[in-house]
Amino acid sequence: MILVFCMTSIFLVNDPRPRVSRFGCVFGLISEPFWFYTCAYHHQWGLFAAAFIYTISWGRGFYNQWIRRST
Repeated sequence: MILVFCMTSIFLVNDPRPRVSRFGCVFGLISEPFWFYTCAYHHQWGLFAAAFIYTISWGRGFYNQWIRRST
């Protein structure tokens, strides 16, 4: 699942069409629970901490692309 959602998010974020690229952060956020589970299961606490930063980053993208009003 990590491979599917992460690769999809990166592919979409780099699409030149704004209506398509905005879905990248959605797939990025969907991938995060899989990262947390995998890191905890394998006791990779450094990556677990990095996953928090990625979650915040994807969340910021989600906010900017889907919630924030355009000016």
